[in-house]
Amino acid sequence: MTIPTSDAVSAGLPSSIKRSWILPIALAILLIAISFHNYLLFHTLVEIFGVVVAALATVVVWQTYTFSRNHYLMYLGCGYIWIAALAIAHTVVYKGMAIYPDAGPNYPTQFWIANRYLEAFLLLSAPFFINRSFNRYAAISLFGLVAVTLFILIVLGKFPDAYIEGQGLTPFKVASEYVVNTLLFVAIVYLWKSRALIDTRILKLLTASIALTICAGFSFTFYVSVYGLSNLVGHIFALLSFWLIFEAIISTTLKEPVRVMSHNLLNEIEERKQVETELKYLATHDPLTGLYNRKVMEQRITGEILRAARYNHVLSVFMLDLDHFKRINDTYGHKVGDIVLCKIASILESSIRKTDYVARYGGEEFAVVLPETPLSEAEELAERLRSQIADQAISITGDQEINITASVGIATFPENAQTWDELLEAADKAMYSAKENGRNCVQTVNSAG
Repeated sequence: MTIPTSDAVSAGLPSSIKRSWILPIALAILLIAISFHNYLLFHTLVEIFGVVVAALATVVVWQTYTFSRNHYLMYLGCGYIWIAALAIAHTVVYKGMAIYPDAGPNYPTQFWIANRYLEAFLLLSAPFFINRSFNRYAAISLFGLVAVTLFILIVLGKFPDAYIEGQGLTPFKVASEYVVNTLLFVAIVYLWKSRALIDTRILKLLTASIALTICAGFSFTFYVSVYGLSNLVGHIFALLSFWLIFEAIISTTLKEPVRVMSHNLLNEIEERKQVETELKYLATHDPLTGLYNRKVMEQRITGEILRAARYNHVLSVFMLDLDHFKRINDTYGHKVGDIVLCKIASILESSIRKTDYVARYGGEEFAVVLPETPLSEAEELAERLRSQIADQAISITGDQEINITASVGIATFPENAQTWDELLEAADKAMYSAKENGRNCVQTVNSAG
């Protein structure tokens, strides 16, 4: 597997990630300009930047862990707060600082290399916690114990010398940088082996950050003076590395959750609209057959009767009831009964005009409203539908088919009734007359007597 270098990673990053380089690069240019006038100020500002970034990253992952549940970044946060603490110690004892003027260059170099070891261990072990939860209080305490132990060893003079005045870096310091860089390289390999579990953008940011940390380590193996050029270059690499860590954490714990929540909110709005549409449909339609339900039909026909009365038009209604439907349910089951109802609904809906409408009035009973249709035309349509239903073989299971018949009763406004209730009652009476006369026939109010 080929691990990308910092240049390769930068070239492969999307534009959104490339834009994240603008601020730190501009800051690096400003700090380099400052270093030419006051190197100590440059060093202090770089270290403060790293400390602030590490502290903010820890605060962010800690406070957002409840909803982000990103164990990997939480683990990094538990370690980076103590890396920031050792960086403060490194800064305050740096050569030229008035806080500890007698500290010399060895102390800050020791704190630096101790910090490097701690960061290498953190980055090497972090992939183990990508999909594993842990006690964050125990983790931050453990890293704190390690950091405090390193601090005490350095203060008590028990930590190996890293810099000797007049000679420069000790073999321990140089060897340590190479050891740390090796550990960091292994950390990259380990990270990429776990890439299926990490967001691609975060993976690239973290890889670039570790690669820059490696570059910083190589720079810190060359300098003779703590104010030298390679020392300056190393600090710039470290600055950029910290920034990318921060960008990765901010993207995952703040920006991405907000984007996801916004996306989820839009999805929820769409889902609610869909539910609202479905509820409106169910409020007006029969869920089994898809026809209008009784409530809608009564509302519409009331308006149709008012319109017919205003313009002196006729309006016919027929009620259609399936014969012996209970026998079908009892013999074949309600599932087959539902198939029959849907088939009859399809026949009715496909046989009426666009101006007519049909509704499932209840059970196996259907109502058909025919605006501007006299009794004779309504009777003709009803007879055609009755015949079509009787001739229709309805497939129920495999090759098995059944037949069913229907009884139809017709009433017309204003001849047979003046209101919707009267019209419905008249059509219903005619339908029962059809059943009494042997079923599978059409009866009008007039013929029903």
